[in-house]
Amino acid sequence: MTASLETLCRIVAEVLELPATAVDAGASSATLPEWDSLRNLQVVLAVEGAFGVRFRTEELPALDSVRALGERLEIALPPV
Repeated sequence: MTASLETLCRIVAEVLELPATAVDAGASSATLPEWDSLRNLQVVLAVEGAFGVRFRTEELPALDSVRALGERLEIALPPV
């Protein structure tokens, strides 16, 4: 797991108030009942703050999994 993916999992776990072990790269709103639409917004806001990025409003519904957030971050973050 990459550092960014680990950070995403940690952020999701914190926002959803879950143990870190409950969130992995496959976590999503479909697999975690705590990840509802309100919490999705909170997750996205936390990710934006942690990584210094901004997502478009129309992207929010699709950013409902660790994998989707990671893929979108790869586009948003400059290469290292």
